[in-house]
Amino acid sequence: MNPFTQVFCLTVGVFFFAFTATADEDCEIPLSELNKIEQTLTHIEKPIYTEEAESETSDSDECAQMLRGIHLQLRRLTQKYKLMNKGYVKVEEFHKMAKEYEEQLSKLNGELEHFKVEARSGADQKIKELKKDIQALEQNVTKLHDRLKGITDELGKVSMELCSTYLESNQLDSAKEKVKDLPSKYVIELVDQFLSKNENNWLPVVDLSTAVPDLDDRGQVYKNIYEFLLAKSRLEGEESLLLEAEILKLNATFHPGSKITDDRKRELNVLLEKLSQFSEKTLEQWTQELNQSNISAVVFKNAIDRMFLTQIEKFGECVTGRHDYYGVRNFLKLLGVSKNYHKIAAYNSLVEKKIGHALAVVMIDMLSIDIAEIKHDPHVPDRIERMYNSTINSLPDSLKGIIPCIKSVKIRNEGTNRCIYAINQNIQVQNPNFKNIVLGQYKRVTSTMSACTSFRLELSSNKPYIKIITSEGNSLTNINSAVPGETGFSRVGAPYSNKPNMKLDHTGDWVLDANFVNNSIKIQSDFNAYQTSKSIDHLVVRNDGDVAVVRYGLSGMRSGGIPDNHAEWKFECF
Repeated sequence: MNPFTQVFCLTVGVFFFAFTATADEDCEIPLSELNKIEQTLTHIEKPIYTEEAESETSDSDECAQMLRGIHLQLRRLTQKYKLMNKGYVKVEEFHKMAKEYEEQLSKLNGELEHFKVEARSGADQKIKELKKDIQALEQNVTKLHDRLKGITDELGKVSMELCSTYLESNQLDSAKEKVKDLPSKYVIELVDQFLSKNENNWLPVVDLSTAVPDLDDRGQVYKNIYEFLLAKSRLEGEESLLLEAEILKLNATFHPGSKITDDRKRELNVLLEKLSQFSEKTLEQWTQELNQSNISAVVFKNAIDRMFLTQIEKFGECVTGRHDYYGVRNFLKLLGVSKNYHKIAAYNSLVEKKIGHALAVVMIDMLSIDIAEIKHDPHVPDRIERMYNSTINSLPDSLKGIIPCIKSVKIRNEGTNRCIYAINQNIQVQNPNFKNIVLGQYKRVTSTMSACTSFRLELSSNKPYIKIITSEGNSLTNINSAVPGETGFSRVGAPYSNKPNMKLDHTGDWVLDANFVNNSIKIQSDFNAYQTSKSIDHLVVRNDGDVAVVRYGLSGMRSGGIPDNHAEWKFECF
């Protein structure tokens, strides 16, 4: 008799000892209760995940209280039986489980000692029938196990090899279909084999695991990956974050009816505690790196695509907590190129902290997110939808007011009450040292009291910036050329184009800094091609009515005598 059959029979024996005991208590057991227990005894391989087996007697009834205690013990026993029966359980783990199982049986026996039953005659007959069923099961179960084992093993190996081939050849969809019917033992064997062959690329295993129907098996996959990374000393950096993300996603799907054992849940929570220590350090390190180098070369650029809501939220809190302009800009760039809509959590943090220069990018990118997709999020649909609505509603009125007309706005200067007006007048840009050399030309941008140009706002391909584009498709452009006789100003055109074989730096990327106090917006540029240092420059209306960029940041505005409100703009529906 194999260990599982022995455990099964031991459980049965304990129950019938209790049921056949004579009673000195007034306690009747309905046949329906015996039927529930019979189902558990004869199908011990089917674990109980919830407290679904409730007594039909009154809650105040002492019998009912004892029955609930027995059902709780049965729930724990069936769950442990499931884990012990897994083909991938190691010998040491099995012995530990067996010991816990025996302790659980002992505890159940204690419950039953106090459960003296005076059963009706119908119940007596039912018990006799159950005894016969159990005797037959005891005789046949070992033979059945032996007969099926060889067939199951052979089929399992073939299926595993086919699934492995799909996975190795990047046919993930086919591998997912195959793994759904793979026995537990071979699911874990497949995972271990893949990890040993592909030490530097374990993510396909994670993607495959999402198709594993048994949640306990999926938890075991994550446990094996953790042990693999630990053995390879690779838990520092993005890998701890990526594994933590997958476990968080799995945990987020759990509900009272989820078919996962309590032991496995506890193991996953322990893994999360261990991983969080590494992931927090990683996020802090990444936050510091955001201001240090070319962000496109940073190793964590693609990690955001896989991160879970709470992880991105934490990352956003780290970034906003440093109050670093360029760190936030680079963070926005990472978020902008990501298709992971859990980035809303980071956007929410930027809005809550009122990081003005980030808000227009946040708004436009969020408007591009498919709301229907959010509502069907497999992990936290309600929470992420609430966060989306809260983030949009918390934007300043200067931005919320143009949501309905973001493709047709007029831009009016607060200090002069004049509108930006792009006119069809070409102006040449000459080399400042050789006037006969023409570098390029632009169409003049000026301002008027009444005639306003209609602009649309959209994200730049360089994601943390905004493009301001006329209805003809011409971008408002900051040109690396000083206004003649006014070296403190850069020319602005809509658009600018270089002459053949000439190259003058220019950009159509703008920063819209939204103010919560007076609902104005500053149109800024961190395009500093004219100098070696960095500054945040402002779009203004000059005394001659033309629109230009004041160089050298706030100090340039002060030295040029430009009033603050000449750098403030109102965006209005056209």
